[in-house]
Amino acid sequence: MRQFGVEISGNRRRGCQFSREAKGAILGQLFAGRSARAVAAEFNTTHSTVLSLKKRFEATNSIEYKPRPGRPSKLTKAEKRYIVRMVYKDREITWGALTNEVNKPVSVDTIRRVVRSHFKRKWKAMKRPKLTAEAARVRLHWAQAWLEDIEELVEMINSDEATMQNKSNNPTVYLFRHPHEKYNKELINKQDHNQPSISQMYWGGIWKTGRTPLVLMTRDENAPRRGYSSWSYQKALEEGLLPSYDGRGVWQEVPQEQIRRLIESLPKRLRAVIRARGWYTKY
Repeated sequence: MRQFGVEISGNRRRGCQFSREAKGAILGQLFAGRSARAVAAEFNTTHSTVLSLKKRFEATNSIEYKPRPGRPSKLTKAEKRYIVRMVYKDREITWGALTNEVNKPVSVDTIRRVVRSHFKRKWKAMKRPKLTAEAARVRLHWAQAWLEDIEELVEMINSDEATMQNKSNNPTVYLFRHPHEKYNKELINKQDHNQPSISQMYWGGIWKTGRTPLVLMTRDENAPRRGYSSWSYQKALEEGLLPSYDGRGVWQEVPQEQIRRLIESLPKRLRAVIRARGWYTKY
């Protein structure tokens, strides 16, 4: 069946309304004696839809649809597509900014319903230290090399320093993303070092069966900006980490079993870095 040179039955998707021409063609075939199932198969619909169309025509002598309940949509399809494009262009865009992008009075809830079909909601961006392409390359090679000697790695003493400060490096960021984009390098909240008013560095070490004391590091008064220098690290080693392995306070309340599981998870962590090609992972 063709109408204006177009095959009606082949151009309709299930769930879409019939055009006036298509409805006329369906009724014409029904009144010509074809079965409802045969007509339904040709027009890619169900036989109950075909029978309902015939019943409505016989009752009202019209093929027009009845008015739908509720108000018409305030946004056109083009405006909805524009809103979604704005979200993909700026994943951190606020609901208020999206609302202002539409040149008509709409509520934030209307904008939320449009975006919800693509992004369920805004998510907190994962905080991670900044990585360059070169740093990611080095991380990847390091993980690949140590995965071959993992037995040696898990038996080592792992030590590092951490800074306690009264100000966060970066504010919390919420953005639009899909679940698989959680650690996408373009959607990470990359951390910058700020200048807190109070800052103190600690150093400690762990291994499968023990830990060092948590050492309060000493600032070097002769260093630029009175910060930490190689002298500070040497002093921490000589006076804190190397002579003894006892300790007190919150540091000692961390269960040794948790430390052991942490170290034994190293193979998973290395594989995660390799899968991410040296970039960000959940660890």
